[in-house]
Amino acid sequence: MEHYSAALSLQPNNSDFHLFMGFLHGERSQWDRAVASTERAIELDPNNGEKIVDLGFLMARLRRYAEVDALLDRAIALQPDGLHLYDMKAFCRVLAGGTTENARAVLRDAVGRFGEDNVATAAILRPLLTVTALSFLFDDEYPSAMARFPRPSSFPLFTNAATFYLGKAALLRHRGLGQMARAHYDSARVVADSLLAEALRGAVPPWIYVPLLHSQLGLAYAGLGRKAEAIHHGQTAVDLLPLSKSGNFGDRPLEMLALIYTMVGEADAAIDRLELLLSVPSLVSRGSLRVDPQFASLRSHPRFVRLLGGKQAS
Repeated sequence: MEHYSAALSLQPNNSDFHLFMGFLHGERSQWDRAVASTERAIELDPNNGEKIVDLGFLMARLRRYAEVDALLDRAIALQPDGLHLYDMKAFCRVLAGGTTENARAVLRDAVGRFGEDNVATAAILRPLLTVTALSFLFDDEYPSAMARFPRPSSFPLFTNAATFYLGKAALLRHRGLGQMARAHYDSARVVADSLLAEALRGAVPPWIYVPLLHSQLGLAYAGLGRKAEAIHHGQTAVDLLPLSKSGNFGDRPLEMLALIYTMVGEADAAIDRLELLLSVPSLVSRGSLRVDPQFASLRSHPRFVRLLGGKQAS
């Protein structure tokens, strides 16, 4: 903060410096300042689509979904080849409304522009391992693409081969293909365990990467029915990257821990984490919880029903 403040005093119209300041304010959960700095960055660089996307993520975290939709339309106009923008737009429509129809419309548009296989890649490799309702939406609508979906040769930032295996495992589990799902969960376990061992031997990965690997291991062990190991790794990720340390990313390990608890049958522990996520800025909403099949087992729980506003999730 001190260094970027000094830089801004020297170059007050440097858009990148304002963007970085916005990120740092977000890390400290200073959300009004984060928005102001990011908006200033865009004012100074109005045709930079990625900066508009950064503001879109920030607004989604603050649950200002109408603004997110408008921002993403603006970013798509600037970057019509940005497939990730369609993925994010569909995801945010799920967050906003808790229905799938509007999200499906975005995915259909994306398929028309980029093809089923490319959209499948974007859906299953969501950043930070969030296998959300988007993946299931896509699977329901385009099962042939998912059936032939190959392992990519490379992965975007904050994803790896374990991301792919966990995404496929979740889809297979949702479709009732338990044996195939278990094989993919075990592949995810092997990959994440190997990457974690490599990181702990002295490599210096991005600071968010080790918590991600623990979250991946937690989900893999949950899918394999190894409850104690699943909870251990899920909680380790939260301990390494808590909300108090990172406003921008601390919600992701917490969401993964909620999912782990759901998968291993600890409903109250899962709902405790979801209640916390809904009480702070995060990429979790009552809308997404209503339609995400990963949390379907919670839908008869009275606390979960109350959490969603007293309405039974469909």
